[in-house]
Amino acid sequence: MSSTSFWHNQLDLVLIAKTISSFGLKGDMKAYGVIDQMGRCAELKKIGLSPKDDQNEVRVFSLTSLRIGDTHLYFKLAGINSIEEMGQFSGFSVYCRKTDLPDIVVGGFGYRQLENALASDLSGQEIGKIVDLVYNSGQYLLIVNGIDNQEVMIPWLEGTVLKIEEGVIFLDFPEGLLELNKLKKKVNLK
Repeated sequence: MSSTSFWHNQLDLVLIAKTISSFGLKGDMKAYGVIDQMGRCAELKKIGLSPKDDQNEVRVFSLTSLRIGDTHLYFKLAGINSIEEMGQFSGFSVYCRKTDLPDIVVGGFGYRQLENALASDLSGQEIGKIVDLVYNSGQYLLIVNGIDNQEVMIPWLEGTVLKIEEGVIFLDFPEGLLELNKLKKKVNLK
């Protein structure tokens, strides 16, 4: 087996797939994709494999081939030359570094520009800090840690981000959205 290096910065890792089974005499792997827009993985040169979602044991491997289907990845690891060798990685989590994936861009703004920035509405009223991005039912949601420590979810659509000035992101979103988020928390709907 060829991999002896590990990725240690867990905050930089993105779970992209779960391995299913090895196939082919030379030891290819089939994995079920868990990332939105699987095509973003097309240029990966390295991946990390870890048993049981344990980000403390992410072993790094170079890829010799990578094919992407609608919901699956098919790959071959450098130094793995048989179906038996590859079989030991069935059921593993597949990671890559955030920086190895192309940025997600909506309306001309990339998520890396928005992450950890202060968010404000059109009037300049601070909403909070953008802390995450999730993909839900065909759209992205910006997750904002609100000024009252409440999580606010704002759909990220064309025209949501209007401008960035001095590190502040100005957002345009439907009227009543912030109140709806607070109401959801009040009645404990999750």
